[in-house]
Amino acid sequence: MKTSAFLATALIPLGLIFSQEAASAHAIQTDYQLRLEGLEIRATFGDGEAFPDAAVTVYSPENPDEPILQGRTDADGKFNFQPDPNVEGDWEIEIGEADDSHWDAIIVPVHAEGIDLDAISQAEPIAPTHRHDYIAYSFLLMAVTGTCSYGLRWLQTNKSSTSLH
Repeated sequence: MKTSAFLATALIPLGLIFSQEAASAHAIQTDYQLRLEGLEIRATFGDGEAFPDAAVTVYSPENPDEPILQGRTDADGKFNFQPDPNVEGDWEIEIGEADDSHWDAIIVPVHAEGIDLDAISQAEPIAPTHRHDYIAYSFLLMAVTGTCSYGLRWLQTNKSSTSLH
């Protein structure tokens, strides 16, 4: 009985580790490609599902604190953006809400020749890391601590009961 209870308790951390995949399905992945009409971005969740109707905010290098363009992704999670070729520098495109856990941002360098596709990079998040991760890690820490505590108690009980024989 004690062994089965110990094994059941030991499996809890494994369940929590594998449940992390469900939280990562909410992470945002932003893909992009250059088209004739400009830069097409496509926002998807970690599981590949489109992020439809996501807020998109574009910031110009001339005034990086004020949005120059706001819109929404279409049903396929796509949004087209054509920067002003006369405004060279790093344009920032945010997808999703910065105060939400579903958020991503990319930096799009623009030069006189146009968009530098090879230099597009991930922007540093201004929002906290995905909240689901904190919750999962907290449960994982509690489960591991509880499992270790229970395991030590089980070992002490079995050690003392075998030494009596």
